[in-house]
Amino acid sequence: MNFWFEMAINAVEVTLILSFLVQYFGYRMACPAKYIWTALFGVLSFGSVAFFSWGQLYEGYASSIQILINIAFCCILLRGPILQKIFVSAFTMGLVAIIATFTALLVAKLSGNNVALLLSRFNSVRIISILI
Repeated sequence: MNFWFEMAINAVEVTLILSFLVQYFGYRMACPAKYIWTALFGVLSFGSVAFFSWGQLYEGYASSIQILINIAFCCILLRGPILQKIFVSAFTMGLVAIIATFTALLVAKLSGNNVALLLSRFNSVRIISILI
């Protein structure tokens, strides 16, 4: 259950981030191939997040690689100035990391658990913190 739950959460996270980027910038092209490319970037993003986050409490590598994948996604498929694409890609991942950190700290404080223990153990408190 733990493995599949974590993978499902990773898939939802990748989907939300790519969806936000598409809605923010808009596609550059009108052809149906944009959906295939988006799906390929989604699989690449999911693979990197799943690979680097599994078994690690802090997903620093996953976030760094995710920023690079998001920048490539934006530059290849989406409209807008390149500096704005870089900034929004980095800002989005930074915001996700900050929200996840503060949520983990808050839930750990409210539940009386240690943050490392909260992140390493699969229980109802962990599920609640992820869903928040």
